[in-house]
Amino acid sequence: MARKSSPTNWNFPFRRVLFTWELEEEANLLGLLSSAPSLAIDKADHLIWASASTSPSVFTVSSLYSASNSTLGLHFKICRHIWNGAVPPKVSFFSWLAWKNKIKTAVFMHRIGILDVSASFICPFCCFEPEFAAHILLHCPFSWLIWSSIINEWRFSWCIQGSVDDLLQWWMAVKFKNFDRLIWRAIPLIVLWSLWKLRNECVFAEAQPSLFGLSENIKIRTALWLKASIKDLPYSVDDLTFNWRQIRGCS
Repeated sequence: MARKSSPTNWNFPFRRVLFTWELEEEANLLGLLSSAPSLAIDKADHLIWASASTSPSVFTVSSLYSASNSTLGLHFKICRHIWNGAVPPKVSFFSWLAWKNKIKTAVFMHRIGILDVSASFICPFCCFEPEFAAHILLHCPFSWLIWSSIINEWRFSWCIQGSVDDLLQWWMAVKFKNFDRLIWRAIPLIVLWSLWKLRNECVFAEAQPSLFGLSENIKIRTALWLKASIKDLPYSVDDLTFNWRQIRGCS
């Protein structure tokens, strides 16, 4: 990458023609570069740390945390929710992709030119609607029943959310104490990952979606993963698998 004659004109020597979605990313990068301060050719480069809470050149961990918290706001809280350490890293990583709307659904793969135009992009659960991220994870009747059954187990009523971001915001707004809070925070991440895992089994292994089977898998994963990651969790594997209503009643 090199600058041309103009301070705002950049040259990117790409080795191939960019896809449409990559052109959008290139435009975003150019916009970011154009907003950067002008270079002072007569001055030597040096590193500084600029933060509203500290003087320039003085770096502290607390100043970085404060700057991140003030800049990202609610997104920072969602990141903490996703990367909470109670579930395996693969589950947190997939949940982060889902939150960013970057999971590789059939519609997404069609859009970037990976799937052939003749390949199906229909949801493998309902076999009716196009497989968008929000559909396969939230709005498909099959997925909606999974979420509703879990919400009912915890004795709540809700309306289906419009996106994964809305889902996590709603989930974080529900307050619990102690260990119940840790269990509650992990559940949406496990459900998202379990729905996508079943989707892949349907697409690549010709599995058939089962409401009962997926519900049981979600509870078993929740029990095993939380017992392995949360020290002194007072609930047994059986409690976490079969007695969610009892856990909620004791909170």
